Amino acid sequence: MDPGHISFGYPWLDPDVARSVIDDVAAALAAEQPFDIELGGPERFPADASDRTTVYLATDPKAALHALASVIGDASDHAIDDFTPHCSLVRLPAGVDSGPLEVLLRPHLPVHARLDTVAFQVETDGRWTTERTMHLGRPAP
Repeated sequence: MDPGHISFGYPWLDPDVARSVIDDVAAALAAEQPFDIELGGPERFPADASDRTTVYLATDPKAALHALASVIGDASDHAIDDFTPHCSLVRLPAGVDSGPLEVLLRPHLPVHARLDTVAFQVETDGRWTTERTMHLGRPAP
């Protein structure tokens, strides 16, 4: 299981392309400072082609997250303009009602966190691996 994280782009880059732009993205992000975020909701994305529903937490401040996503997109030459930065909680199979989960979560939201680390992950054969981790506000190694 993946640790809690905020996704900043989709569709994902091809693994070889992703590896080739990590240095450029890390250098572009080095000037970005950590910031506080709020995770609220829960919300749902529309069902996918397999009729699965993803329940997620919405991120705020949206402007700061979109700015960070833009830095990533510009440095990687990957258009992510219409992507919604979010924290995925679960992808439910077709026919499973997310309502009970949402009811359980609401009293515990919003959650406050500090966004200070970026992990560059690559998906190969359905498995995610971390290629590099960096802290915002510090020069990339």
